[in-house]
Amino acid sequence: MKLEADIRRRFIPVRTVCVSIVLLLVQVAFVALALVSGYFCILHSEDGKCMQYTNPFELNTIIIMCKVILWLLYVVHERFLHYHHSKAKGRGYLKLYQSTSHLTTIPLMIHSTGIVQHYLYYNRCLG
Repeated sequence: MKLEADIRRRFIPVRTVCVSIVLLLVQVAFVALALVSGYFCILHSEDGKCMQYTNPFELNTIIIMCKVILWLLYVVHERFLHYHHSKAKGRGYLKLYQSTSHLTTIPLMIHSTGIVQHYLYYNRCLG
């Protein structure tokens, strides 16, 4: 006769934490570089040093392009989380799926809100 511990399946963890941490570090690096580059381009705008590094684009254009690329990374990350959580649900971890299903879209929604806010601020400054 087998013991219950031998019959029960072993828990297989969802391997999404490392990817989430890497995306978080990319986000922090983006914000830090955007702040530092904005500060130095405003501080040294009369020297023309900023244009030498960002030519043929302006700094705002580069920041917006990087933000869109980061948003696309968040979309891929959200799909990655959804795939792995659905796989966990298929293996019988329904409680895990139910408790984390709403958490997978929160980073994408927060980042999308930031893009809209940046876009509105950028248009108000130019218009």
